[in-house]
Amino acid sequence: MFLEKLLALKLKKNNFYIMRYLKFIESRTSLVGHKHHILPKAKDFFPEFRNLKEHNWNLKILTTREHFIAHKLLNLAFPGSSQ
Repeated sequence: MFLEKLLALKLKKNNFYIMRYLKFIESRTSLVGHKHHILPKAKDFFPEFRNLKEHNWNLKILTTREHFIAHKLLNLAFPGSSQ
């Protein structure tokens, strides 16, 4: 998977939390809520994909709770990052 490979490039250990994050993101079906960048737009991640009009594949709509969980999973996968 394209997203898995890009995220794995940033991870120096195992990809357990990347897989949990991607599985979580793929299972979400919200139509109303917060815009979430699947690949984080932080400068130490993927700022090149921050424009969602240009890279609409990098957008997922999440509820407030889902958005919190997504960022928690990213934090577990990439501790100490600015995502």
